[in-house]
Amino acid sequence: MRFFLHCERMEMIANSSTRQIQLQQVVENIRDKLAENIHEMWAVSKIENGWIYGELRDDENLVHPCLTQFQNLPKAEKRYNTQLAIQTLR
Repeated sequence: MRFFLHCERMEMIANSSTRQIQLQQVVENIRDKLAENIHEMWAVSKIENGWIYGELRDDENLVHPCLTQFQNLPKAEKRYNTQLAIQTLR
């Protein structure tokens, strides 16, 4: 009887380890989508306030180089949005 219970526990541990890995992938996907959404919401807000895209930032003329699609952002900007997403998920 003890052997059976021991095997049952080992099977549960093995299954939960597998589930955890899958969950981590799901959480990473959610994190990435949330980071994109955070950027999108920021961009919509800027555009609604009269900002436009330009290669160089100009606060006086409401020009910003990050008013572009998420995948076109510089790595530092993507990383910033990803960090915001991580903090939101926590």
